[in-house]
Amino acid sequence: MLATVILVLFLIGLVPDAPATGAQSYGNPVADPAAVVTAGNARFTVLTDRLIRLEYRTLPFEDRQTMVVWNRRLPVPPFANSTDSDGVLQIKTASLVLTYTGVGDGFTADNLKIQLLTPGLWSNGSVWTPAINSSGDPGNLFGTFHTLDTLSGPQDLNCTNYVDGGVPPGSTGLGDAPFGPVPFYPCVLGLVSRSGWAVVDDSRTPVLADGWIQPQLAGTCAAPSVRVPCFPGMYNMADQGSCENAGCCWDYVPPPPTLLNLYYSSEREDHFTDATCSGCAGNGYTLVRPQGYAFADQHTNGTIPLNLYWNPAPGGALKGSTGDNVVSTFPPSQPGYSFVRVQGYIYDVSLPQPPDTVTVKLWYKASALDHYTTAGPADEQDAAAAGFVPVATLGYMPPPYATTERSAGVGASNGSVSCFQRAGNADWYFLGHGLDYAQALYGFSRIAGYVPIPRRHFLGVSWSRWGSLDQNVTYGQVLGLENASFPLDTYIFDMNWHLKPAWDGYTWDTTLYWDHVGLIQWMHERGLYTGANLHDADGVQDFELRYPQMAVANGIDPSTGENVAFRITNKTYADSLHSVVLAPLAAEGLDFWWTDFQQGIVGVQDVTGVTPTMVLNHYRFTNYSGSERRGLIHSRFGGLGGSHRYPTGFGGDVGEDWPSLAFMVPFTATATNVLFGYWGHEMMRNGGNPTDNTELFLRFIQFGAWSPVYTNWGNSGSDDNLWLMPQPYQAAAQRALADRNQLLPYRYSLAKIAFDTGLGPVRPMYYAYPTLDDAYSAPGQYMLGPDIIVCPVVTPVDANTGLATVSVWLPPGSNWYSWSNTTIGYQGDQWISSQYSIDDVPVFVRANAVLTKLPYADAIRHGSASRPYASLEFVVFPGPANAGNATVYEDDGLSEDYLRGVYAYTTMVHNSADKCTTFIIQTAGNYTGLPTSRFNSIFALSSPTPATVTANGKPLPESATDAVPGTWFRANDDTRVYLPAAKPLVKQTVVICSN
Repeated sequence: MLATVILVLFLIGLVPDAPATGAQSYGNPVADPAAVVTAGNARFTVLTDRLIRLEYRTLPFEDRQTMVVWNRRLPVPPFANSTDSDGVLQIKTASLVLTYTGVGDGFTADNLKIQLLTPGLWSNGSVWTPAINSSGDPGNLFGTFHTLDTLSGPQDLNCTNYVDGGVPPGSTGLGDAPFGPVPFYPCVLGLVSRSGWAVVDDSRTPVLADGWIQPQLAGTCAAPSVRVPCFPGMYNMADQGSCENAGCCWDYVPPPPTLLNLYYSSEREDHFTDATCSGCAGNGYTLVRPQGYAFADQHTNGTIPLNLYWNPAPGGALKGSTGDNVVSTFPPSQPGYSFVRVQGYIYDVSLPQPPDTVTVKLWYKASALDHYTTAGPADEQDAAAAGFVPVATLGYMPPPYATTERSAGVGASNGSVSCFQRAGNADWYFLGHGLDYAQALYGFSRIAGYVPIPRRHFLGVSWSRWGSLDQNVTYGQVLGLENASFPLDTYIFDMNWHLKPAWDGYTWDTTLYWDHVGLIQWMHERGLYTGANLHDADGVQDFELRYPQMAVANGIDPSTGENVAFRITNKTYADSLHSVVLAPLAAEGLDFWWTDFQQGIVGVQDVTGVTPTMVLNHYRFTNYSGSERRGLIHSRFGGLGGSHRYPTGFGGDVGEDWPSLAFMVPFTATATNVLFGYWGHEMMRNGGNPTDNTELFLRFIQFGAWSPVYTNWGNSGSDDNLWLMPQPYQAAAQRALADRNQLLPYRYSLAKIAFDTGLGPVRPMYYAYPTLDDAYSAPGQYMLGPDIIVCPVVTPVDANTGLATVSVWLPPGSNWYSWSNTTIGYQGDQWISSQYSIDDVPVFVRANAVLTKLPYADAIRHGSASRPYASLEFVVFPGPANAGNATVYEDDGLSEDYLRGVYAYTTMVHNSADKCTTFIIQTAGNYTGLPTSRFNSIFALSSPTPATVTANGKPLPESATDAVPGTWFRANDDTRVYLPAAKPLVKQTVVICSN
């Protein structure tokens, strides 16, 4: 089937020319003039017959690259345009008819409409106007959001239900730490809809110019009807200069101040100054008293920020993970504290104390590892009585009973936004895909960038763990997996690797890893690749090995110990972090970075319209330190701005429960709707009694084995040592991961299709069956490529039967065979309900499909995912067509040579006639890394007993034992042909005849 897919793509022109150089250096943002139609302040660019750019702005128009759109120079499709005597413009392609009257300012429902000649399923899909944008489209099939971190159970993928693109209504902002930032921001809707269209708004996206990210300055600062903050939540700009430099508009109206309260948890021994303590539920915090007012901005002369810092474990084993909140104007002197957010602004202590204010002080009690921020005499008396020692005077604030105009919020009844987005310009991309959802992805990938092929080792099995680790334990983990026959291809160092208790770090902890270079070299010798976790938000602190060089590069005197604050939209900071800090670590052997950014919207104050994750992903993928290697990151979703260009995705610490597992299935598949096809979730084990969680942990592993990216993760409270799992769970987990690596040739070939077309390896059912309601009613299953249906088990087994019941929809047009028992076939066009033991997963293969696998022994060998294919198994499923095919894509799996056309395809086609079936295996291409010889084998499932078997005209004898090269073997109803070793470029023809 894959061979047919590739052939069709070439025939219909879907396979684009690969970029000639680096993965993201392609693209011409200036469209072909023949594709452009201008009408006053409006400009329309016909990019494909289903994709039109719609611009309205004060001249000049935008022809630079943006963080979303990199390429507008596409072949001009056939289209006609005309303007009638009333000045009405009409543009007609094979799929769309655009009408624009030119009356009025901007695009409105009265002056612009687009008719779909191939409409969607829903009645409102035939004609679109600006009044029906994507956020108001009930047919939108959704996209994805930033992370599953801290979440549990099903979540809402409809981004229109969030504020600021990702904040749930009622939230205090994007920084509800210390218990975790809101995980939904950014959230994006899908590029596909049952209405037949989608709109991408690129109006405010930053541009890429002069080698860096720059604000989009198009539009006007005339007061819009609704002011949209330039920086979401509590991270909005505090002064006019910074606001305008970031590309935003400024019109200051003082917002009301925030009343801060004192909370205390005896359970955590923690004093906490906060407005609402919204994240305190379940942690024992109670209100002590109101403390005073903090201003919501820094516009009053002489105010300074009052910040919240957080340390999850200030005392290590002494205090466990109870944590300590610190509210102060400066970071605590003790190590391990991370900046969380600005709580508000107070009067500067270096200036005279204003009237009607109380003194704000910081106190500390070493025995309790607790900081206490006081405001006024009552707090100070309590602190002194409890044994706290004053650390510093921080400043002054109005007390709770203050009645000054400022504290009462006069002039700002609803906290008017001061730094807001520009308005008035429109830069939209209309995708009129009809029912051809794959065309929408393809069209978007043509303008927004290809989906790169990940390094092949990262499509295998990855391992990571946090806590209770050192170098010897790490050796033991790798050997434990190997001795229990678990495959392994990538080892990722979690936070253990760097100095602690800092949440972030860039310096190896040599007390735990006394020879990290030797450890990495040992892994490389075993065929494993390595990555390391980075949190980044704390910047580069003075205890880091390369702090002096980083400080100098950013204009800081190292002798001051001043923190080099995280500011990733500043080119000097980004370049020096890469070259001064990370490049030496890569030179020691680390192969990629796991960017674990979870600290909200900080460090991007130079440019509006981006998130830290978006910029980090862009920079680290396009500036990988290793010579000639293709980029690779493991990070959260950064938004529509190119996230698909920077695989892979990191899902975060999702709640380990059955409802969460059930949600991860549609969440992973639905992300294909925005080309984000490589979500890799942490397959982790919940803490508590291991026996109670073994079944759930196994089902997570099985889901991960059939998902785009697999990473096993654990910590000191959740034992993920697979080799110590009790039986039969261990055997079931091993089988699932062996199956994963055996199918690597099939899955890596799907990665090439994703590169060529934008269609990811994991696809919702409606891509192949868009007209069938059942396809939209089966969120618990998905297609893995064109030939496999996966429906993970997401409920526990019945206590009496030991079986879990699962319902699966089998689409029409084909019969389907069970993956675990290929003798069982089902007719399509039906729902089936079956029961599954713990070692079984509902996976079905299309009749007549040919799946290409690695032999079992090759697949479980450590590093198998990065090695050339020494052997290939072509598994032929039965079917009425008596014909089928497969295509295996191959390259070196590591470099960017594939972008220069350096790769090979191996095809296997078979046809049956007159009781004989002919199989032809042939390799073509210019990839020079193919093995000098290869053992190919053919597994013909449920086939007649052969009378004769020949290979290139020579008879092959039957063998009494399995897997003997140059023979064939009969296993139940299956015929297995093991060809002798041959050079891959030599054509092999096998003929099996029966009586």
